[in-house]
Amino acid sequence: MDPVKDSKPTRRFPAILPHVRHFSRALHPKVLFAWENSVQIRSSNTSWLDGLRGIAALQVYFFHFFGLHTRWGNPYGATPEDVYIHQLPLFRGIWAAGSAAVCIFFVISGFAITIKCLTLLRKGQHLACYESLASSLIRRGFRLYLPVVLVGIPGLLLMRTVNMVEAGTFSFELERKNSTMEQLLDFVHRSDAHISPFNYPEMQEYKDRYPYAPSSWTIPMEYYGSIVSYLTILIVSRIAAFKLRCAVIGFSSLYALHHGCWWASLFLNGMLLAEVTLEQRHRAEMGEKHAAPTSRARHILYQIPFILMFALGFYIGGVPPKVLAFDFSPLPRVGYQWLYNFYPPSWLFEMQEDTRFLWYWSGMFTIIGISQVPWLRRVPESTFCQWLGKLSFSLYLVHPAILAVLKPHTDRLIEGLGAGRGVKCAFDFMVLTPICFIVAAATERWIDQPSVTFARWFEKRITRQEAEKSVELPLGRQLEMEEQAPLVERIWPEEEEGKESSAALLGSSGSSQQRASHDRIS
Repeated sequence: MDPVKDSKPTRRFPAILPHVRHFSRALHPKVLFAWENSVQIRSSNTSWLDGLRGIAALQVYFFHFFGLHTRWGNPYGATPEDVYIHQLPLFRGIWAAGSAAVCIFFVISGFAITIKCLTLLRKGQHLACYESLASSLIRRGFRLYLPVVLVGIPGLLLMRTVNMVEAGTFSFELERKNSTMEQLLDFVHRSDAHISPFNYPEMQEYKDRYPYAPSSWTIPMEYYGSIVSYLTILIVSRIAAFKLRCAVIGFSSLYALHHGCWWASLFLNGMLLAEVTLEQRHRAEMGEKHAAPTSRARHILYQIPFILMFALGFYIGGVPPKVLAFDFSPLPRVGYQWLYNFYPPSWLFEMQEDTRFLWYWSGMFTIIGISQVPWLRRVPESTFCQWLGKLSFSLYLVHPAILAVLKPHTDRLIEGLGAGRGVKCAFDFMVLTPICFIVAAATERWIDQPSVTFARWFEKRITRQEAEKSVELPLGRQLEMEEQAPLVERIWPEEEEGKESSAALLGSSGSSQQRASHDRIS
């Protein structure tokens, strides 16, 4: 008998099918864009801040992308050639407000890292507050800098393998070294200088540039702003009067702004906003039983000033610098020229970049206006904006490298077809934007979440003896709400009497991936 004929055929294809299904699931859009099992609309009063952070990160992306296709320093009518509709103030507040969006980041971070401690202080839980501060100080540096360095490693490889200078603004020729060893040593040196807590951050991003992740110039400011906020918590921890606490925080913010530390001032403003939010919530709870019904007209009249404040912040967000370093003949900025009259004298506010003063107030007006108008908060509370908030930190870090590497190739492709400037911009946007979000989703899953997990593991590791002695978790741990970095954050409401706090921390599902996303920090 022929053994070949008698043997049964092996079924190879059915054995491969599970792997094919697994691979196809990995390519599903919900997985590629990190939408699956992670986007949930929060019912808390502060969930809109998470969505607003996502919107601000999207504005930064728009600012960098469209800034490569147009002269972002020229609004509509600045020159006879500047007559495009996207240059009008209504649209500049969307794509040209990246600098104002950075100010929004800092305010949100200041709010997020202090609201838990302020809540504990209001409840008289001083020991829990101090323990929470110690925990935050341990984790904060890892949470901010670890993703930056890990994202910088692919930046190092790209620096040596592709031309990242052609797109402009993201990489410069002098940053590319002659050999791989020199480039590696430069990476180590610059990473050390970037993350060192003993270097005071510069007031201009170009002086503290990290070429392997260029957008991370704000991270040292995030770290120092966090330290200032933690110190201020200690200062006001024994002040019982609400108005006096606000006065101390507000004066500290103005003093920081006076010396040009606009990032620290914005952090303190976020802390002040958190204090006011908690006071409003407390008064609303105390007055529910005795307050008379309020008319709809009175609600509308109360919201009108904040709506105007939001509109003013949106408008100022698109203001270009009065003088650009690469513009040898600055022209009047039509539609914004009157704003430059509000520059304060140097003896009052030492702003090395004058326009930063306007962007500062743009961020403040925008976030204050949204905080007091419920229907304005519905947009950042939407599912899409909550998803943006989840990816905001990763998108903020990775998009400059993607634009620097891919944009020259897409430009050459579309130019070969004889397309105009508008068609080229639309083509680049449709091709590069999905790629940026896919890479941001992968970075969020494989770098951002593990960084949070590592920071928590490190804290538990070095505080293991104290954890073993404690029989019961203190209230500070029960209400634990992670601080977040410039770009992604989950802000959870304080539960009544601490109930359901662990459920709020772990989320509705028990998956480890969701737990990591709930611990996200800006």
